Amino acid sequence: MGYRVYREATGPSAKKDDHGTYEGWSEKQDDLMPMICPRLAPWQTRVKKTVQADDVEEDLDEHIKPEEGHDRVFAVPRIWNCTSKVYIHMMNLFGHLGGFAMILDLL
Repeated sequence: MGYRVYREATGPSAKKDDHGTYEGWSEKQDDLMPMICPRLAPWQTRVKKTVQADDVEEDLDEHIKPEEGHDRVFAVPRIWNCTSKVYIHMMNLFGHLGGFAMILDLL
C-alpha cells in the first residue's frame, strides 16, 4: 500500500490531482479492491516472526474446552502459527472422527 497526504505546496515539484496538492504516490498506483480480497493479507501476517517455538505460552491449553459433542481437543490456536477458527474446527473434527488414530494405525 502506498500513501498520499494532501497539503498546500508550491513549486515546480508539487504534485497535483483532482483533490489538490499532495506528497506521496501518484494515482498511477491506485487500485480499487473489494474489502475481502486475497491480495490483502491480515495485519502483520507477512512480517518476520520473532517468537521462537519454545516461547509459545502453553499454560492455557488445558483451559480450552472441547467443542460441543466432542470428547477432547486436538488443535488449539497459536498466535504466531494459526488462529483460523475454521482450520482449528476442521482439525478437531478430523480428530473427533478418528482421523488421527487412523493415521497412527497406518504408520
